[in-house]
Amino acid sequence: FRWRINPNPNLKSTSHPNKSSETRRTSRPLSNKGSESLKTSRNQPNKGSETPGTGGGHVVGEDGKKREFEAEFVDFTGVVGDEVVEIRETSEDTLYRLPIGYIASEGTEAMIRDYFGLNIDPSLEHLTREFCEGDPRFREISGYFPGARVLRQPPLECVFSFICSSNNHIGRITGMVDRLCETYGRRIGEYNGKDWFAFPTLSQLQKATEQELRSMGFGYRSKYIVGAARKLKEMGGEAALDELRSKSRSEAHAFLTQLPGIGSKVASCICLFSLDKHDDIPVDTHVWQIAIRDFNMNISGKSVTPRVYKAVGDEFRTRFGSYAGWAHNVLFIGDLKEFSHFLPEGLRPIPVSTKTSKKPRSSDDTSDSVELETTKNTARNSTAVKRPRDQI
Repeated sequence: FRWRINPNPNLKSTSHPNKSSETRRTSRPLSNKGSESLKTSRNQPNKGSETPGTGGGHVVGEDGKKREFEAEFVDFTGVVGDEVVEIRETSEDTLYRLPIGYIASEGTEAMIRDYFGLNIDPSLEHLTREFCEGDPRFREISGYFPGARVLRQPPLECVFSFICSSNNHIGRITGMVDRLCETYGRRIGEYNGKDWFAFPTLSQLQKATEQELRSMGFGYRSKYIVGAARKLKEMGGEAALDELRSKSRSEAHAFLTQLPGIGSKVASCICLFSLDKHDDIPVDTHVWQIAIRDFNMNISGKSVTPRVYKAVGDEFRTRFGSYAGWAHNVLFIGDLKEFSHFLPEGLRPIPVSTKTSKKPRSSDDTSDSVELETTKNTARNSTAVKRPRDQI
C-alpha cells in the first residue's frame, strides 16, 4: 500500500552501475547473476529469455488502474523500514538507491532483499515450476503474472495495514496507511514533490484516539486501531509480535486473533506477508470460488466457517506444499477484476453461480451489521460482506 510509480517512467536510463561513475555511488544492483531479481508483470507470459517489466508493458497503481509504459525501465518509490527506496528495473537487472541523502550499503541491500522476499530457498523460479507441475490452473495463468511474490513486511506495519483493509478497497487503504504515517510516524524527507514518512512505532500509534481517527476517515476501524495498539502493548509489544516468526502457524493465529479487528482471514494475511508462515492461506470469496471452481471442492453455505476455512487451506497445502501461500498469491491475483482482464478471454475466471452455491460471508466480520451487500470497485470487489452501521 506504500509504493508509488514514479512520475516520469519514460526518463532515459543512465543509472546502470556499469554506465555512470556518479550512479555507481548511489545505485546498486539488487541481484547478481544467478540470483533472484524483482519482476514487474507484463501483459503477456514469459517467453524464452524475455525480461518482464522492460521494453514496455503495464503496471497497476495504488488506485487499481493499469498504467501502460514504453520505456527501457520503470521506477517505483516506497518506504522500507526507515528509508525511502527507489527501485528501477532494467533489461539487465533490478537497481535500487536511497534518494534522500544516503548512500546505499550492503546493509541496505540486505534490508531490501528481505523486504521483497528475495532470500527464500527454494527460489521463486523453482517454486513456480513445482506449482505448474502440480496444478493445471496455476500452469495456465502464472506466465501472465511473472514475478508475483510475497513480501516480508515488518510485522507491526503489516498488522495495522491489514486492520485498515477490512471491507475496503486499495485506494482507500493506501490513503489510510498514508494518514497513519503522516500523523504519527517520523518524517524521513521530501522526494519527487512528496513528503515521506516511516510507519509509526507502537508507542507512536498509542497516541491515536478513536475520535481523531474517525475525523480522518477511518470509520469503524478507528476503535480497532486504538484497541489493537493498547492490547498489543499489554501482550508484550513489538518484540512479542516479532517473536511470532519463530512460532507455529496456530500459535501465531492464537496471538493475533486476540487483537481487536483481527479474525482468521486477517491473521492469515499477517502470517503470510510478515511472519514467515508461507503455507498460510487467507480465505475470502475469491479463494472460496477458486476452491470450488478450480479444485472441485464441495463447499456451500453463507459464511466461511472455521471448518470450511481449514478445509480450503488444507487443500491448498496438499496441492502446493509448504509454500502454498505463494501459489495462492498468483491464483488470487488471477481472480481479481483489476488483473484478470490481462488473461486471454478463455482463461478469465468464471464466477461460481450463486444459484448453486451462495457467496460466503467473511469470517472476519467482527462488527455489528445490518445487511448483506456486495462491495464495488474494490480489490476484492465480489466479496459479500455485512455493512457496519457506523462505517464511513
